Amino acid sequence: MSNSTNGSASCGTAKAKAKISARLRQCEISDHITGDHHGIGGGISEMRFHFGPGYRIYYTIDNDVLVILLIGSSKDDQSRGITEARKLLALYRGE
Repeated sequence: MSNSTNGSASCGTAKAKAKISARLRQCEISDHITGDHHGIGGGISEMRFHFGPGYRIYYTIDNDVLVILLIGSSKDDQSRGITEARKLLALYRGE
């Protein structure tokens, strides 16, 4: 499973970025999604982080490859994040 941590560059504090990067690395090392996560529909799932404003990272799995949709959000703007993630997934799929 491969991933990119560049999406965490725009979120919060250095401590938050480090925690998010560590979680993404753990997913890569263990070859599965770790921690709190769940499906939100349409082939998209979210990793949930229970610190700061409640960060979210949206992703999909495509042929056993983790595809991070380079959008994240906090709990407060979750609906905007999900809408953007759906647009990015459609672009990824060529729709």
